Amino acid sequence: MATLRSFLAAPSCETRQLGPWLLVEAGLPLADLADAAPLPPPIERFDAPLRALAAMRVLALLVALAEAKWFEEGVWYVDFRINLAAGRERRFTMEVHPEWAPIGAERMEELVDADFFAGCRFFRVVPGFVAQFGIHGKPAVSAEWRDKTIPDDNVTQSNIAYYVSYATSGADSRTTQMFINLVDNEQLDAMGFAPFARITTGLDTVDDIYSEHGEKPHQGYIQQDGNTYLKKNFPKLSYVVSATKRGTGAEYYAKVKAEKAGAKADL
Repeated sequence: MATLRSFLAAPSCETRQLGPWLLVEAGLPLADLADAAPLPPPIERFDAPLRALAAMRVLALLVALAEAKWFEEGVWYVDFRINLAAGRERRFTMEVHPEWAPIGAERMEELVDADFFAGCRFFRVVPGFVAQFGIHGKPAVSAEWRDKTIPDDNVTQSNIAYYVSYATSGADSRTTQMFINLVDNEQLDAMGFAPFARITTGLDTVDDIYSEHGEKPHQGYIQQDGNTYLKKNFPKLSYVVSATKRGTGAEYYAKVKAEKAGAKADL
């Protein structure tokens, strides 16, 4: 997005004026670019040479972005509202990439659609390592999801800072727990932790998640007593107020499943 912003803010008047229109024609949203360029005026206002020149410049940019894999299929977003401490609410946005880890991305969408994250505490926050969450505050809900394990995804991205992966207890054991890498943790790649998303805005919110308790909260007690245990023993833990979805990866998941079914049929 930074590349698009700088391109649309270029001093060239034909790019600045026609760039947004051509991006719309290419199917790209302008919502996130509102501060970089105004909505395009009617194309009839520009003569043919001007349109041709701008078209060549913008199409060259689109080719460059495509080669850099900017246009991934099915990317969608989750806007998290976080209670960092009493009276301190902040936000961060998670960008989910089905192409990185389709099974993990689909589970994330399933969880968001079920409003799973509201009230979930960041119960394991280790400075210089990870911030982990994803155990529901109600034991009955935790129990419902505990056996809904999903197969592992291939590791296609590295566990660098602000990338998100599921916690596991072994092969094909992922359920609902996940962690945000607070630093570059490439050593986790060889252990099978497959990033499926990254934090794109609100990095300072992630950095400010309450960490004084470290790894003291006991996961077994959280599963057994939920937020009752955490509120009593660790009342300062940061937690999710809401998680709201923007977009969907549904078509991409369906495509991947169809390709796998076709591959099996060919065997």
